[in-house]
This record gives sequence, C-alpha cells and structure tokens, in this order.
Amino acid sequence: MKPQSLISFSFPKLSYIHWAYFATAVTGFASLCAQVAWQKYLTILVGSETRSISLVIAIFLLGLAVGYYIFGKITEKQWSRFRLLKFYGYVELGTPVYIAVFYIYFEFLKQLSFNTPSYFVIDILISLLALFLPTFLMGASLPVLTAVLPKSSKEINACHFKIYGWNTFGAFLGILFSGFYLLPAFGLAMTLVIAGGINLIAGLIFMGNKLEGDIHRQTDFPQIPSLAPNGFYIAFSFLTGAVIISFEILFIRLLHLSAGAGVYNFPIILSLFVGGLAWGSLSVRAYKISPAFLIKQALITVILLGGLFVISPYWPIWISHIRVSMFSIPSNYFVFKFFIYFFAALCLLPAVFFMGRLLPLSYALLKKNKDNYGSVCGYLYFFNTLGTVFGTVIIGYLAFYIFNLDDLFKINLLLLIALAFAGSFYERKFFSAGLAFGLAVFLLLLPPWDRGYSGYFRVRQPQPYHFQKLFSIPKESQRAEVLFLEDGPNASVALVAYPEKSTGETEKKLFPSSEYQSVSYFVNGKAIGNSLGDFSTVFLLAGLGYLYAPERARLSSSVIGMGMGITAGVLAQLEKIRDLTVLEIAPEVVENVRRSPAFSFGLLNNPKEKIIEQDGFKYFTKTEKRFDLIVSEPSNPWVVGVENVFSYEFYELAKSSLTDDGVLVQWVQLYSIDTESLRMMFHTLKKVFPYARVYRVGGGDIAIVASPRPLKPKFSLGRFSDPVLKPYYSALGFYEPEDLTLVQIFSEDVFSSLAQSKEFGLHTLVTPKLAYKGDKTFFLGGQINPVYLAPGYFPQSSETEDKKIKIFQKYIPMEEEQIKKRCLMRQLSFFCGWLIQMRANKKAFEDEKKTPILRLNSYVYLRKVGLIKYQSRFLEELKKEIIEKKNQNYPVFLTYVNQLLSEGLYEQALRDARLFHKEKLLTEDSFSDLKKYINTVEDELSLR
Repeated sequence: MKPQSLISFSFPKLSYIHWAYFATAVTGFASLCAQVAWQKYLTILVGSETRSISLVIAIFLLGLAVGYYIFGKITEKQWSRFRLLKFYGYVELGTPVYIAVFYIYFEFLKQLSFNTPSYFVIDILISLLALFLPTFLMGASLPVLTAVLPKSSKEINACHFKIYGWNTFGAFLGILFSGFYLLPAFGLAMTLVIAGGINLIAGLIFMGNKLEGDIHRQTDFPQIPSLAPNGFYIAFSFLTGAVIISFEILFIRLLHLSAGAGVYNFPIILSLFVGGLAWGSLSVRAYKISPAFLIKQALITVILLGGLFVISPYWPIWISHIRVSMFSIPSNYFVFKFFIYFFAALCLLPAVFFMGRLLPLSYALLKKNKDNYGSVCGYLYFFNTLGTVFGTVIIGYLAFYIFNLDDLFKINLLLLIALAFAGSFYERKFFSAGLAFGLAVFLLLLPPWDRGYSGYFRVRQPQPYHFQKLFSIPKESQRAEVLFLEDGPNASVALVAYPEKSTGETEKKLFPSSEYQSVSYFVNGKAIGNSLGDFSTVFLLAGLGYLYAPERARLSSSVIGMGMGITAGVLAQLEKIRDLTVLEIAPEVVENVRRSPAFSFGLLNNPKEKIIEQDGFKYFTKTEKRFDLIVSEPSNPWVVGVENVFSYEFYELAKSSLTDDGVLVQWVQLYSIDTESLRMMFHTLKKVFPYARVYRVGGGDIAIVASPRPLKPKFSLGRFSDPVLKPYYSALGFYEPEDLTLVQIFSEDVFSSLAQSKEFGLHTLVTPKLAYKGDKTFFLGGQINPVYLAPGYFPQSSETEDKKIKIFQKYIPMEEEQIKKRCLMRQLSFFCGWLIQMRANKKAFEDEKKTPILRLNSYVYLRKVGLIKYQSRFLEELKKEIIEKKNQNYPVFLTYVNQLLSEGLYEQALRDARLFHKEKLLTEDSFSDLKKYINTVEDELSLR
C-alpha cells in the first residue's frame, strides 16, 4: 500500500473560456506596450511637437477603427466558433511578425522621412505606413471575440462587458509595465520584442481552441427595450470617445503643471483612464442594463467630473504639499511617485469608473439580431474610435488655439450633459432631462480657474503658503505683474514682469528701453529664464558661439529653442551674421517674446530672423541648409521631449547640418542633474564631435563649444569688440577676450577624458536613458559644481594653465569693491563673484600662518581650475604635518594621494601610502584599499 501524503492539493482546472478571457487581457497588454514604443519611434520621423504626437495617436486610432469595422463585417459570415477563433489567432500572430521585421522596415521609413520635404501630408503618409497594418490587426479583438465567446444569446451582452473589460485591464497593465519598467530598463527595441512575444502567446491560445457550434446559432434574440434609435447610440459612442481622450490630454497637461512635465505623467494618467474604464466595464451586471441605467451613469460621470473641475486648480499646491514633506533622498523618489499615482487615482478613478460603463452599455442597448451582433460591435467601436481621433485632433490640439484648459474642461462636460439630456428626452425621463439642464446651467455659472503661473513642483522646503487653508491658492508676489497667461496646444505659458522698484536694484537697467527691470518666462509652470538673472547664460551662448564661429564675412546661424529670445536677438544684431533660423516648438513661447520686444533686442522685427515652429530634431532631418553656428538652448533634460536634443542621433544630424568648420554650442543646466547624467551627455556628444571645450556661463549653467575640427586657439579681438557685444561683455565683467579663458573649466583634453567613460553609456532615441534618469535627478535636486565634476585623480590640463595664471594675476591686487564695480549689476554676473572667491582661495592658500591641512582645500580648488602650479613643497609639508600630528583622517590621505596621481606620480603615491601605514596612520584594511585604488587609477589613466 502506497504511503499517502499528509498534505495534498490540486489546482482547479480552468475551462477554455477562462483561458480565452486571459488571452484577451494579454492582447490588451501587448497592444499597449507596442503602442507606447511605436509612438516614440514615430516621433523620430514626424517630430515631438504636439501636432505630430496628435497625428501619431490619430493614425493609431484610425487603424483600430478600420479594424473594428472590417473584422466586424467578417463576423457576419457563417463561421464555426472554432474556425473564427483560430482565424483570429492567426491575426494575432501578425503583430509579432510585423515587430520582427519592423527594425528593417523602420530604416526604410527613416530614409523616406529624412529625404522628403517637411509637409504634413508626408507625415500622415509615413505614419500610415508605419502604424496602419498592426493597428488594423489589433482592431479584430472586440468584434471577433464578441461574436465567438458567447454560448447563447443571453450571454452576448455579459460576455461583451467581460471582453471589453479584460482587454482594457490588460491594456492598463501594459501601460504600467512598459511606461515604468520596460522602457526605462530596456529601451524601445526590447519593449517591442517583449510585446511581440506576449502577443504570440495569446495567438497560440486562440489557435488552440476547442470551441463547438456556430456563431449564428441563436433562434431567439432578446432585445432590451429602448425608445432611442441606433443612431443615438452611435453618436453617443462617438462623442464619449472624443470626451474621454480629450480628458486624458487635459489631465496630462494638468499633471505637467502640478508635478513638472516629467516622462512618467503620460503613463500615470493613461493607465488610470484605461484601468478605470476596465473596472467600470467589469462591474456591470446584465440585470441592470437599461436606457435609464445608461443615463444615470452619464449623469454621475458629469457630477464627479464637475467636482474635479472645482478642485483641479488646487492640484499644484496639494502635490507641492506631498513634495515638501519628503527629503530629497534616492529612496524617497519611488515613494513620491507612488503618492503622485495615488493622488491622481483618488481624483480620477471614481469618474473614469462610471465612464467605463458607457460604451459597453451602448452596445447592449443597440438593436441587433443573431446575424449581425458581431458586426454591430465592430460598427459601434469604429465610431467610438473615430470619436477618439476627433477628440485627439480637434479638442486635444486645435481647440487649444482658442480655449484655455478650464474652457475645454467645461466644453467636454457640456458634451456629456448634452448626451444625457438627449437620452433622457428619447426615453421620456423628464427628471433626468431637468437634472442635465440644471447641471449645464450650474457649470456655465462656475468662474474660470484661479491659477498661479509659477510651478510649486520646484519647491523642496515648506513655505508659508503651505500652512494656509486646504482650498486656497497662494497669491503671487505683489512685486510681479502677469502680462500674459495662456494654454496653447504645445504648452501653458506665462510672461511675468518685475517693475524696477521691486527688484531692490538701484543701478542702471540692463534694458533701458523697457519700463520693467526684468521679465520672467514660464512654460508649463517652469521658469525658463529671467531676463536679468539668466542674462549672463543666454548672452554668452551667443557670444561664445560667435567667437568660435568660422572666420568668414557672412555667417549662417541657427538657435534651437527661442527661450527668452536673448540668444537669438543678440546674434541677429551682429553684422557678420547673414541669417538666423530660430526653431521653436511652441508658438506660445514666440508670443511671449513678441509681448516683450525690449528684452529680445527686437528679434521678431529683425529681417535676418526666420522662425520655424517645429521640433529641432525634425527640422534637421529635413533641411539641406548648412550652418556655420548652431546654438542648442533647450530646457532641462527632465522635461519630457527635451532629452531628444541631447541624443546621439540629434548630434549626428546637427553635424551633418554644419559646415566643415562649423560650431555647435550646447547649453547644459547644472541643477537638478547628477554627475552620471552629465558625463553621459559628454560621452554622447564626444562620439560625434571630437573637439569640445566647456565654459561656465552662469551660476548654474555651462556651455559646451564643440566642433568636428580643432577649435580656435585664441579669440578674435575684433569679434569680441563688436559694438553690439562689447557693452554687455563689460556689464558681465569681461573687459578683454582673455578674461573668458578664466571661465573655461575643461579644455579639450580634460573634456575628452571625462567623455571616455563608457560605463555611463550613450543616450539615444531608442535607449532614452537620460529621460528617465532626469526625472529622478529632478526630484533629488541639488547642483553640480563643475570644478569637482572630474574625479580627484584626473590629470590637470597644461593647455591653458599658464595663460590662466597670467590673466588671473591682474585681479589679485584688486580690492573686492573694485571687482564688484567691474560688473553692471552684481546679480547679473557670476564672473565677479567667482573672481572674488578665487582671490579668497589664493590668499587662504598663501597664508603660511595656517597649517597645510587647513590650506589643502584651497590648493585643491585652485589646481582644479588651473590657477596655480603644482606645489611639490606644499605637498611635502602636508605629508610631514600628517605624520607629525598622527593625523588619521582618511579623506585627507585620499586628497593628498589624488594630488600625486593627478600629476602622474604613481610610485610616490604608493611609497607615501606605505609610509602612512608604517607610521600606523592607516589600518591594514585602509592601506589595502588605498593600494588597490592607486593601482586602479594608474591603469585607468594609462588607458586614457
């Protein structure tokens, strides 16, 4: 007799119908993973401006719509359930096959796109070629499964709710998984491969079915009584599709304003909408289906969304409460993202849940029979998806040229109210009709949103306004005057002016023709610059580019990103600049500059300038024009879409659009970024431009001057003394061309060494590492000091060291007040403050009353910026003091050793480490670690 197990269990066997529902969810999962990846691939071809993104989404939805219609018609034929589901399994296999050949096909599409004129019709054609076939195949799911899976007529509506719900639930998981894991971890290509593999599983499940019977076998087909004609439900599905997609776009924009325009906002909102729709559909019970129930769901949706309209203006300050409650540490980043998701879910899910019931209820109420219930499903979803196309293009894009966010919010609500009213009228539900009318009146009486222009998402410490009432919006500073505030199709922008008396500055104005001391420009709540505080940065981007540009009488130039218009405005005034092409993705930014002409040097009235409202990446894929100078002036890499102009592909395009000796100037912000991201930028740029120097151009900004050929050894005095530039150079404290050498922080050889670090990888469009890292570094905040960017052991550059020391000598005898007076305004120029700091370091180092250990930090800093020669005597004194005082401070040992390593004195570094160990200043473990470190650095530097 066999011994029996003390514990036994068995898994319940699932019927095939359960496996079919599982596969339905799997197809939704794979479809959304593929959609997210394809959408990003297509922006490479058609651009990343809102118009192009809307086009891609519209083409995707159009393919689905045609698929719903055609496959719905196919279900009208006489099929056995087994044959039709097997046929559908083969259709599902089409997606992984398409993905398998997509990489070769995409290269063809890229060549087609890059070598054709920049016309919207061509963008439509390319998008159709790329997306129509796979999205058409995806459109088979709902009509075919609705025709196949029900066993009897009584199950049709209930089955349809489950099919729609499980397919949408799978899409919800696909958005989360692809947006938060697959794309950041693996990039676009592997995400597509995974989506194709998962879709393959679903196809095999459908092909292996053992279903019996025919799809048109019902003898009786019960109808749910409804006085409304089929045309009403078709119109209902069309308009609800438009409203749902436009609400998705509105809430993505609102989250941009509330949490910053990061890369995760899209998957957060989209997943909540898709998940809420799935939850709503799966919650419907067959016995509840009636026209009155549909009207009730529509009215509840309106009431919940009306509540959202009231609280939406408070989103920025409420999310700011969450942000300031957390320390800026890595472990809190994911906690913060969770709270953002939880907050958005708390606000959105109740309304979206009831939205999710509207479309499947419409299908249940449509008049249909045993011969056409599959095609009716396809027909309904065809019009619903056309509605989403309409909502994407018309309400989600074009309407922004006329209306602001709150206006469009009301318009969408009024459309839902109109549908509820029409349904109530058809069904003779006069109370519901009266309620709908009352909601419309109440909505129209609601005041516009009371909004602030500044982004609270950049605030990291609690402010007084965080302790105000829950439903209160902080009033902007009384010093500021809002000149312009508008939501456009690409961005929400604001122009804020500061009167002279409000700045606390009594010195001469930088722009005397303006009635204001300065203006600030905001895009999606983020300040992109102040005409006074950021003048040094944006002026030097133009100034350095002009000084390094080829020595030709007539130069062609381009600026990517208009910003405040100062960089472009300066270049357009220069006599040797023949023409200037400004690429700006958002027409609202151009309008900002138009409203403040004094601060952009009259840029928009200059005959040299040509403004093209287009994505910079897309422009360079199409243009045949060659430039002598390109200035890339983007926002921070954490802003979604901006990472494209830091990509390897963009630099390749920029290089191909430069003359042989042309120059690229790349602006990089040093705040809200980490060392790894910055060195990834260097590594990516160096792959295309072998020659580059780095300058500090502002308190938190650097400019990389790069070229395919060696850069000029010295600046032209004639260009530096240009009558347009000279007064502003002087205002910043630069009186001679050589003064700019002092703010060069990396020469070509140091930049090359920093950029060689392959462990940071390349940032490309198909592996967009910078976009996802940028979101995290924005949360962590902080600012990089470029002087300490290079590891302590990096060798110093001798290229400009002697020159720097000689130039610096003239400032050492000056008093601090003398240096301050060299600048027009103290807050205008970082250079004067930097000179004062360097003088202080020099004096601290030369103060022999201090011990070498106290002088060490000043020595290290001066060596890094190239303002002092190697001091062997000082290091000997430092070593002697360490030994005499029995100093056991390991960081001091490491700093001392790094100074030897940076001079290439590896043997001496090893000898001194042994000496410290012998003197019992280093433990055995510390000594072992230090030896290993010295050998590693020697190997690394020898490879360089």
